[in-house]
Amino acid sequence: MYELTDYNFEEAVLHCDEMWVVNFYSAWAKLCVKFFPVFQKAATELKGRGVKFGGYDLSAEEQFQQKYNVSFCLSSCPSLCRYHSMRLRGVKLV
Repeated sequence: MYELTDYNFEEAVLHCDEMWVVNFYSAWAKLCVKFFPVFQKAATELKGRGVKFGGYDLSAEEQFQQKYNVSFCLSSCPSLCRYHSMRLRGVKLV
């Protein structure tokens, strides 16, 4: 699983032909802490199957919601978003 930041998100996720599942979380949120092992297990089990998994700490990286105009889908944490070929393909709020 990859740790995503403001610095590497665009290059790693948006400029990639592979599908990404990104867990947007806040390190201080209890639900995010509880969900992390589940997400990490999925990342391990699906490794090498054409899907990359990454985590993005919204509490540490404050520019993301403004830069990508996605505050509507990240109103609660954790939030899972699926990206493929520079597009936000779907959102599932956990």
